[in-house]
Amino acid sequence: MTANIGENVGFAIGTGNAITGFSGATIEQTTLNTTNTLPFRVVAPCTTQGNFGIIGNGSDPTTPFGWAVVTFNNVGFKQLTGLA
Repeated sequence: MTANIGENVGFAIGTGNAITGFSGATIEQTTLNTTNTLPFRVVAPCTTQGNFGIIGNGSDPTTPFGWAVVTFNNVGFKQLTGLA
């Protein structure tokens, strides 16, 4: 996932887990590219440290099924210049 930082990506919806609170949404790795109509952009791999606490499986960005931090690809709040 580290090699994909800055690329845009689509997503798929699966079944979430009410016990753990994990969403069923996943990024769709086959869509990783620069297409500007994709809804998300990869920001960073998600490791065991940081705002998410210890995540266990998925914390190694060099293995399949790693977790990733994404942001919305194109939304109004990403404007850097303030409006008058």
